[in-house]
Amino acid sequence: MLSKLEVFFDNDESIKEASDKQKVNFKTYPEMYENNIRLIEFLKLKIKEIKHEEVCTLLSYWVAALQMENDDMKKYLP
Repeated sequence: MLSKLEVFFDNDESIKEASDKQKVNFKTYPEMYENNIRLIEFLKLKIKEIKHEEVCTLLSYWVAALQMENDDMKKYLP
């Protein structure tokens, strides 16, 4: 199943290497909120490139949950 997620990674890059490069520390919650919006949009576009229906379904639910959490966080931002 992981091979179906290759659209998210460079050709020679393992999932571990990719995740190590993606670590980010946010200074504020509004900054995290804005970055989450960009992440959600990026993931939605990438999901469309995956040709495996079960993987798309799994990732779509995960992105929807992230969207709900982000929307909830927005209520508490200044």
